[in-house]
Amino acid sequence: PSSTFPLRGKGEAMQPSGRIAVQPWMGDSRTRRVLDALARDGIGVRFVGATLRDALLGKDVFDIDLAIDHPPEAAMRMLRAA
Repeated sequence: PSSTFPLRGKGEAMQPSGRIAVQPWMGDSRTRRVLDALARDGIGVRFVGATLRDALLGKDVFDIDLAIDHPPEAAMRMLRAA
């Protein structure tokens, strides 16, 4: 796995905290499409909630919970345009 995982907008890369290894679902094409669409417009994204809980517990992740640094309306506009 890479030492950085591009999750933030504006060309920044989030540094792994050491608490979770890069997971297969992070590179899944569906996850990447959402992350790439948000990053294209500078929206920073983090994995949160049950996604992290299940990953830390070694359980399968079936849905992805995200936190973003923009209002939800901005993210919805970006995703619709993607």
